[in-house]
Amino acid sequence: SYYIITMEEKVNEMAIMYDEENPVSYWNLYMNDGNSESGYITDIARRTAINFCVRDNIYALEAEKAGLVLTDEEMEDLRYDAEQFYVKVSVKGRENTHIDVLSIEKAMRTERLAYKYIMQLANEDEEGVLQSVVLKYDVGGLYYEALKNDYNIKIENTILNEVNFGFVSIN
Repeated sequence: SYYIITMEEKVNEMAIMYDEENPVSYWNLYMNDGNSESGYITDIARRTAINFCVRDNIYALEAEKAGLVLTDEEMEDLRYDAEQFYVKVSVKGRENTHIDVLSIEKAMRTERLAYKYIMQLANEDEEGVLQSVVLKYDVGGLYYEALKNDYNIKIENTILNEVNFGFVSIN
């Protein structure tokens, strides 16, 4: 739920910039970049949310194996951010996703632990942090894609296919 709502918010910001009077028109656009990322914005948002969720869960597990943890201060910030996130979720979004503060905290913990681990890896890399993150550690990166093969990932597409991105928490 957290990744769905987060992705909807980010894409909807672009949709409003595209057409403030009718942001839904953006969600219905077909993007063709000549590779596997082509598709309707709604489908690209779905794939991206799934990819980020999988990435964060893998890296959080790797972080735990490496002994990384969030500090007390980071956890305090996370709890505050989770509360603020929940307050901003529309009633429609809460009803459609059954999201609550605890599930947001769990997702944010996973996301932040993954980020911490990615940054540790990137800071140790000689190529520079930004280039390392993009080329190696993010979705599509060489290191990440090889690491992903070490995990048995099962995505329940029947449920996800019922999710109409752009209409879960907004519109």
